[in-house]
Amino acid sequence: LAATQRFADQALASWRVHTDHVWGAAFSPDGKVVASGSSDGSVILWDVAQRQPIKRLEGIHPGLGILRVAFSPGGELLAAGTSDGAILLWDVASRRFLRTLNGHRASVLNLAFNRDGNRLVSGSASGAVRGTGTGTPLAFAA
Repeated sequence: LAATQRFADQALASWRVHTDHVWGAAFSPDGKVVASGSSDGSVILWDVAQRQPIKRLEGIHPGLGILRVAFSPGGELLAAGTSDGAILLWDVASRRFLRTLNGHRASVLNLAFNRDGNRLVSGSASGAVRGTGTGTPLAFAA
């Protein structure tokens, strides 16, 4: 399927690399890179100016759908929420997989970093909201 940027009904760019639904897409804070996540289990970084894929990120387990992606405010980190409740983290500059954050029992449907980029909050299909960062996990009761 295509990851497409649209503004005022005019396609700015359209890329067809994913083989299934694209559920998440996000611009880096500087607007130079787009990350897209798909139910085919891939996360791809795109160069906006060149309109080309930069890298298919590693560290994803086969069979996991990627439902959401989010850049940290400084653009150093990329988080991806998966269909099995995990959150995957990469260092954007090196394209290196950092770690998996577990804790949700259902698909991760939303992700957001705080302004400093040192905390991440996520919401899942089970209705749970969780936060992580600075070494202390947070759980918010509904």
